[in-house]
Amino acid sequence: MEEAKSCLGFAIDCDTLWKGAGVTVMAFIIFVGSVYVLLSAILGRYMGFLVLVVAFSGWMVIQSSLWLFGFWSQGLE
Repeated sequence: MEEAKSCLGFAIDCDTLWKGAGVTVMAFIIFVGSVYVLLSAILGRYMGFLVLVVAFSGWMVIQSSLWLFGFWSQGLE
């Protein structure tokens, strides 16, 4: 029986895995980069960067707290 081709221990073809990783990285660069361009056009390079970092950090804190405390809000069962 022929072994299934997998990439990095995942049960996914290597070509599909690298395409997905590339799409994810490019989406992050395009979306965050476009927000940074708009902020830097309005506020300047340095202040635009600071606003972007603060907004991203706040979003990460909110998402992390929802992930962490969402488990405890369901009860012990």
